[in-house]
Amino acid sequence: MSIALLIIDLQKEYFKDGVREPELSDALEYINETSQFFRQADKPVVIIQHTGERNPLDSVGYEVVDALHVEDSDYRISKTFCNAFWQTELTALLRDMDIELVVCCGFAAQYCVLFTYNGADERGFKAALLQNGIVGINKENAQQVQQMREVISIDAIEFMLSKL
Repeated sequence: MSIALLIIDLQKEYFKDGVREPELSDALEYINETSQFFRQADKPVVIIQHTGERNPLDSVGYEVVDALHVEDSDYRISKTFCNAFWQTELTALLRDMDIELVVCCGFAAQYCVLFTYNGADERGFKAALLQNGIVGINKENAQQVQQMREVISIDAIEFMLSKL
């Protein structure tokens, strides 16, 4: 089995007001540690960034938040729709690497994270949300999304990656 981590929309535009700072900080602990497990196991980490009127390419708003650990080996995908698979090269990238399972994390739980999760499922990938690794418009949104979909813990990921 091959597995990839999808880090979705952790961009400065969405966190510039500081309202979700506690939730972002908590989620980043899980996301950064999980991404290190993926890199150590030589499994892909895909940074997905939304571009649009509010955050065009090469703008400050398009940039990922400073606290997100990013490596040169990470893949980058730009998207214009909530579903990161829609009209992007994500499906081809994952199929080229024989990925079977994607772990989704990032922002916004009830929009881009959920839509990308569903997009993975629609394209025949197994999908799971990183437990405690998603941020919603508010805290309740993230909790609700995690109750509606498959969730995987950081401990389970660490164990799986050690066996691959």
